[in-house]
Amino acid sequence: MANQFLVKETMVAMRGLSAAEINALQSNTYAGVQLLGYYEKGDTPAPIIYYLAPLTPDPGPDDGGSVIAVSGIKLIHTFPEKVDVGYFGAYKAGDVTQIIQKVIDNYKSVVISKDCLINPVDSNYPASKFGGGIKLRTNSTLSFINQATLKMEPTAADAYTFISCVNVSNVSIYAPKIIGDVGNTLTF
Repeated sequence: MANQFLVKETMVAMRGLSAAEINALQSNTYAGVQLLGYYEKGDTPAPIIYYLAPLTPDPGPDDGGSVIAVSGIKLIHTFPEKVDVGYFGAYKAGDVTQIIQKVIDNYKSVVISKDCLINPVDSNYPASKFGGGIKLRTNSTLSFINQATLKMEPTAADAYTFISCVNVSNVSIYAPKIIGDVGNTLTF
């Protein structure tokens, strides 16, 4: 059984590893954990392979995708240069805006491959106090594939944008369309 992967269908199941499973990972009985979906089997773009992280250097805090802390151990996965937000549960989660923002904050090239409903930026927020929407950072790329679109949560009548590029430079957005709740369509 050595070098096989422990298979888990969801992130909840992976976070619930038993003491025996953790011991099997630590003793190299399993090479790692194969995750088949985030909230349900098949809801990520592809299965994810996690490996047991070494004690030093610490891979950092649990970020819900590339580092997962479970009962005193950490499991890690190194995503490619372009990372799809679906690997972090964005396509089934309640607050997709925060998940997408977390991925943008940690990766330079982010992909959205399915429609997402996000909270817009409220026009009452000054640029220095960004609230809602997605804020890109310098030298970042946001790509939409498979005809994916951002749709605005109908929460603020005075919402005016989805994506903020305030005080940043060298940002690329590759999007077919972004749809607002009042029929606005922005084309990049």
